[in-house]
Amino acid sequence: MMIAAISDTHGVLPDIPECDIFIHAGDICPLTNHTRPRQANWIEGYFWGYLNLIPAKHKIVMAGNHDWIFFDSKGMLRKQQEWPCHYLENSGVEINGLKIWGTPWTPHFCDWAFNFSDDPIRAEEQMAKIYGEIPEDIDILVTHGPPRGFGDLTRDTRRAGCKALLDRIKVVKPKIHVFGHIHDVDSPPAELVHNDNSRTWFYNVACRDEDYYVVKGATEIEV
Repeated sequence: MMIAAISDTHGVLPDIPECDIFIHAGDICPLTNHTRPRQANWIEGYFWGYLNLIPAKHKIVMAGNHDWIFFDSKGMLRKQQEWPCHYLENSGVEINGLKIWGTPWTPHFCDWAFNFSDDPIRAEEQMAKIYGEIPEDIDILVTHGPPRGFGDLTRDTRRAGCKALLDRIKVVKPKIHVFGHIHDVDSPPAELVHNDNSRTWFYNVACRDEDYYVVKGATEIEV
């Protein structure tokens, strides 16, 4: 089974190869569109049509921190039952026996959408709740942001991933973890071997680099 995954496209709609499952891990809307009405118009006018043209049997979409329309204004879009995709927001879907779970939430940064609190105590409570909902029997985890130490290197060599997310991954042990958010486009797939010798492969599928140039297309992952 072939997965084609992208993230952080910010309005660019790249060509997607034929695949079984297409995944967009968030930051869909154009950088210039941060108002809910403009994002709604763009999603309805362009993105849904783009999804319909992708040569994939199943399409999974998740919001990112720039996608305000999904954060508090989903009612501005047509009914979710009519969306041409599986939309994941602290929820999951099973496709051909693969259990997939997605959450858009990330640590606080500039007070964007789906941000945990900037208060450390409150953020810890939120992370425990959101990440605690990730089931322990999933095969593929999709989050907008990375875990600490995997695909999370910034230009100034800081690790910007979430430690609480990594801690949960060590419990859940998904086979594959797909994410973006940190534009670490040169990060190769990385492997974590758990204490029972099961393995998680990490893929940062962001398409734009830290200067917001599109430098990468879809990442193909064979399951």
